[in-house]
Amino acid sequence: TALSSAVSPKIPVFICTGYDNKEHDLQGRTNPDCCWSHQIWFVVDIGESEDRIAFHFNPRFDDSRHINIIVCNSFEGGNWHQEQYEKSFPFSPGKEFKISIQFTCSEFVVTLSNGSTFCFPNRMGAEKYSVMGFHGDAVIRSIEIK
Repeated sequence: TALSSAVSPKIPVFICTGYDNKEHDLQGRTNPDCCWSHQIWFVVDIGESEDRIAFHFNPRFDDSRHINIIVCNSFEGGNWHQEQYEKSFPFSPGKEFKISIQFTCSEFVVTLSNGSTFCFPNRMGAEKYSVMGFHGDAVIRSIEIK
């Protein structure tokens, strides 16, 4: 299954469908001005709703606390959990990127454009999620579910 379209970087987009332990490939492009604008990050969320996010993937170019780092987390019950930091950062302003996300009931496995891979715990433990969301300073051009 594939979805191809440009997603607005200014408006949160939530795609509601079943996301299970298949591989999800996302291709996009960061905003060329992202390092000089007020918004210098983007987000990919996978979860049950906007209030129950199992996997929050947040590359940050510079947010005054982090420079060129990926912050991952989960959100439920109105609270963020403990952040996990990934130093591999293959993102550049205005450049294309690819993110591959595969998950089981125990973890999310992420492969980045530069071939680096990391795991993040599936803290909610579900095998299927109904929402994938995007917002921030990037345009998602396609989503392929394998």
